[in-house]
Amino acid sequence: MTRFRFSKGKCRLRPRPVCVWDRFTAVLLARRLRFGSTALFALFLLSVPACAQKNPPGPQYTFRKHVREVLTDVTVTDAKGNPVTGLPESAFRVYDDGHPQTIDSFAAHSGSDRAVLSSSIAPGVYSNRYLSHPPAVYNIALLDLTSMTLVEQILLRQQLVHSLQKHPPSAPLAIYMYNGPSIVLVQNFTTSRAALLAAIGRAIPRIRVGDYGDYTDPVLLKQIASMLSQYPGRKNLIWFSGGSNLFLFSSNFPLVNGNNPSLAGSSVINAYNFSPDTTDLPKLPQLYDTLAAERIAVYPIDVRGLRVSYSASIADQEMLMSAEASATGGEAYYETNAIAESARQVLGNSSDFYTLTYSPNDLQHSGRWHKVRIQVDGRYHLSYRRGYYDDDATFSPPSKPLLTVHNKAIQAPYIHSQPILFKAEVQPASAAEIAAASKISRHSRAYTVHYVLPAADFSSSGAHHAHVTVGAAAVVFNDGGLVVGSRIQILTIALDPAQLRAHPHANFAVTQTIAAPKGDNDLYLAVWDAPTGRLGTLQIPLDVKH
Repeated sequence: MTRFRFSKGKCRLRPRPVCVWDRFTAVLLARRLRFGSTALFALFLLSVPACAQKNPPGPQYTFRKHVREVLTDVTVTDAKGNPVTGLPESAFRVYDDGHPQTIDSFAAHSGSDRAVLSSSIAPGVYSNRYLSHPPAVYNIALLDLTSMTLVEQILLRQQLVHSLQKHPPSAPLAIYMYNGPSIVLVQNFTTSRAALLAAIGRAIPRIRVGDYGDYTDPVLLKQIASMLSQYPGRKNLIWFSGGSNLFLFSSNFPLVNGNNPSLAGSSVINAYNFSPDTTDLPKLPQLYDTLAAERIAVYPIDVRGLRVSYSASIADQEMLMSAEASATGGEAYYETNAIAESARQVLGNSSDFYTLTYSPNDLQHSGRWHKVRIQVDGRYHLSYRRGYYDDDATFSPPSKPLLTVHNKAIQAPYIHSQPILFKAEVQPASAAEIAAASKISRHSRAYTVHYVLPAADFSSSGAHHAHVTVGAAAVVFNDGGLVVGSRIQILTIALDPAQLRAHPHANFAVTQTIAAPKGDNDLYLAVWDAPTGRLGTLQIPLDVKH
C-alpha cells in the first residue's frame, strides 16, 4: 500500500505466473443504495460508569506533508509451499523502478496469533470490541455467485464441504456472499467447522441474479474495500468466482488482441455495450491503490477447474485475475481442480508474513506506474504488491460515502481513524415499541436495536460541552443483497455534564425499531460522530423465522 510518511515507533499448488500491465482500466457499473424514511429514536444517558474503551493497539501516526511512504506485506514460501519465517531485515532488498531503496521499518509476523474474538457476546448481544485485539491477519472467503453457474456452485460446495470435514480451518474465517447488488455476511469470523458448514449450506447453490453482467470486478472490489475498512491490519480476500463478468460476453473488448487500447491506458473498456461514465466512477488502478491502502490482498480462485479448450475470453479473465492478485499482494489460482486445496493453502500461510516500508525519493506526482521488486536471499517464492501509481489523488485523505439518504451522501471518516467500539442488543420488538414505530408489514418482524455508545468517543459542543451529534443506521439486506429495510438518522443529544465529569467513561444509549422480512438477512449497523466522521460498524446475520 502507499500512505503518507509517518513518524512512530501437502499438496503444492503453483499459482499462475503474474501478469501486470500499467494502464488496465474498466467500466465500473455502480448502483447507489437509497434508503427510506428515518426512525424515531429513544435516547438516554446511562449514568452507570463503564469500563474505559481501549483503542486498537498499534503505532500512533503523525501526518507529515509531501513525503510518501510505501508499505507492502510480503509472504515468503519455500519450494513445498510452506511459509518461511525468521528472516531478518538484512535478507530483504527492495527496488523501486529498478532503484535500490532503504527500508524504513520492518516487522515479522508469525502464525501464533490467530485469535479473532466473536462479535456475539450473548444471544442477541453483539459488539465490535474484538477490533481492540486484532489478529495478525483477517481471512475472508467471498462466494461470488454472480459469476458462477449452478453446476459450478454445486461442485464448489462439494469441495468446500469435503475439505472442512477432513481439515478443520487453521485460522478464523468469515464467509460473505455476492449475488448482487450488495455483498452480504453469511458467517462472521469463526473456526467452528459446524458453523462454516452451515453457512456454506445456506449460501450455495442458488440461482444467480438475472442482471449479473452489471456486477463487475470494480463494483465488487469497491464494496469490499469499504466493508473491510474497519478491520485494522492485513486482510486476505479468498475470492471464489467463475471468472470475471467483464469478459463473459463476446461483445466485450478482448485484452489479448493487439488493438486493445486499455493496455496503453488511452481509453476504457466498454463492457456489455453500455456507455461508460467515468467522471464519478473509479477505475481499476485507483481501486488497486484503495485496496492496498486497506491492506487487502486478493486471492482469486477460479472454480471452473481445468479446461479442455481455451479462448481469448478465458485468457482475458485469467490475465485480470493475475493483475488483481499481483496489484494487491495476493496470488491467482486457475486451471486447477484443487479448488478447496488452493483456499486451504492460503489459510495455512495467512499469518506468516513480513511488513516493510520505504520512502521513494523520485516521485513526480504524474500518475506514473512504479514497479516494485523485492528480493530475498535463497530460492523462495514471494507474494507482494508489485507496484503503485504515483498520483496526487493518494496524497489527500480518501473520502467515500457511508450511506445515501434521500440522495444525500453521509461521508465516512478517514480510513485510518480509530473505530468507535460499541455494543448493540438486537431483540424482537415489544408491542409498545411496534406501536411507536412506523407501519410494520405483516410479512416482516419488528426488531429493536439498542446501541450502547461510549460518550468519550463523541465530540461535544454547545454550552458546557453538553451536546453530541450522533449518526446511527440500521440497514437490512436480504440474501440477494437487496435493501429490504433501513433506519437512518443524525441527532443532537443533550448529555448531563455533571455525570460525564463524574464518569468520563460512561455510556449513552440510542434505540430504534426496524423491520426485517422472513428469511436469512444481513443486518448492517453503523454509528458515527457527525462532526469528525469517526465510525464504528457491525454486521450481524439475522435469521427471521416467524
